[in-house]
Amino acid sequence: MKRVGVFLMMALAMWASAVVSDNYYATEAGARVLAEGGNAVDAAVAVGFALAVVYPSAGNIGGGGFMLVWDGKKAYFLDYRETAPTGARVDMFVREGKFQPQLSTVGALAAGVPGTVAGLLEAHRRFGQLPLDRVMAPAIDLAERGFRLSVFQARRFKRMEKLLRRFPETSRIFLPGGRVPLPGQLLVQKDLARTLRLIARKGRSGFYSGRTAGLILNTMKRWGGLITLKDLQNYRPRWREPEEINFLGLKVYSPSLPSSGGLILRTVLGAVEASGFRRPGPLYHHALIEALKLAFYDRAKFMGDPDFARVPLRGLRSRAYLMERLRRIPLLSPLPPEKFEFNPWKYEREETTHFSVYDGKMAVSNTYTINGLFGSGLVVEGAGFLLNNEMDDFSTPGVANQFGALGSQANYIQEGKRMLSSMTPTLVLREGRVEAVLGSPGGTTIPSVVAQVLLNLYLLKMDPWEAVVAPRLHHQWYPDLVFLGRDFSPSAARALEKMGYRLRWRRPLGDVNGIYLWAGRYYPIADPRGDGRGAVVRSSTGKYEGIIMKTRGHTP
Repeated sequence: MKRVGVFLMMALAMWASAVVSDNYYATEAGARVLAEGGNAVDAAVAVGFALAVVYPSAGNIGGGGFMLVWDGKKAYFLDYRETAPTGARVDMFVREGKFQPQLSTVGALAAGVPGTVAGLLEAHRRFGQLPLDRVMAPAIDLAERGFRLSVFQARRFKRMEKLLRRFPETSRIFLPGGRVPLPGQLLVQKDLARTLRLIARKGRSGFYSGRTAGLILNTMKRWGGLITLKDLQNYRPRWREPEEINFLGLKVYSPSLPSSGGLILRTVLGAVEASGFRRPGPLYHHALIEALKLAFYDRAKFMGDPDFARVPLRGLRSRAYLMERLRRIPLLSPLPPEKFEFNPWKYEREETTHFSVYDGKMAVSNTYTINGLFGSGLVVEGAGFLLNNEMDDFSTPGVANQFGALGSQANYIQEGKRMLSSMTPTLVLREGRVEAVLGSPGGTTIPSVVAQVLLNLYLLKMDPWEAVVAPRLHHQWYPDLVFLGRDFSPSAARALEKMGYRLRWRRPLGDVNGIYLWAGRYYPIADPRGDGRGAVVRSSTGKYEGIIMKTRGHTP
């Protein structure tokens, strides 16, 4: 850890508020709102709308997500996941008896009914204290005046150039002059600015009806999508009870279904804690991998939208079910996937971005997405925003989605249903005091990444920086592979191979944006694997006095 940065911040330690996100401009927007007297939810809404402008590969108003809020006394979970539109059916991506993956990932048919706008507005309605137009002002300004692309963002545009050229409106906005924009180039989005102004002025009717809704419907008609006016007007976010997990004397709050993240986190944390291993090494990694396999088996076999599917929730949360399965895992070798035949019923009695905010009392952990990089690739003409490709997160019988995940009937497509997710925004509390606010993008790897940061912090006793930068692995039961980030130790990888694991190297896993209590102060840390920034806002007398430091990656 770069201790100089830490000690400097401790010397300046007169702040109560912090924000961290995947983009400098979005973090600045949240910090500005905090400095103007807004609370954590105001700042989170500001960040959410700003990311829709400055981080179009994942930030959005055309997608959906999940938010955890701690109001100082209680944890709240807001589900604003997309829903399947009218006419959606289980075989909608099958042609001549064969599944066509491009239909579920590219274009209008891949889009679920967007939930982000309704979700952010609902959070602001319930907890915000500044006027909506004031909270949205930074995003509108960024869209109207433009912002400079970072090297990281420009690389994403280049990587996805083929998709961005697929649709004329997308190409017009994101490939100005017909060319991939370069680092430092100004990107202006006038249509998106107009859409954001309508939302700021009219609330949900500025998106789900009127001009913007009409533009969405025109796009559906032109490109063969299913979303109807009724789908838009009927969309509502849902307040649900979060998963509450007891772990090493801590209370860990994470999403409940339709996100699988909280249940996966429950299994992984519980299994690794029960293993008794407290130091990194082959046996610890073995316990972690087998815990992940157990959790993702449950995801594939039993999880879906609880409003539509019968899910064995009490069984999945049961410690007896967990211990029954742990007893079957060999000490020094993998349990083959074909031997996973577990039954929780007898115990019955998805490219993404994350941001975290803490204001000294309230905390917000928010993960939202349009699924793949730049979603469906389709911009709503005249409205300036990309539509999601979340319909790919539903399950088609016998077919893995773009993240390699299988699913059961509980996650089959049905009108109005919410697709299963892996998003895992998380809050950690000790005796009512916030200890950590964190989350990550990464599809099905998200709960694996969040679990490993928590295990690093509280089981392996790392400091926050060490916990974030430590190498990560992932297993999701199917396929039977251990995915290792390229920063993983070669010697540790060889030890896993000797145990009988099949390995596959891949780009670094996750991009955790979190705020952590350490040495009596809160530090925003942006994962160096990404392009994130954090900021703190000084408060020596209870009145905000401005942003005193921005952080990137390794500078906490």
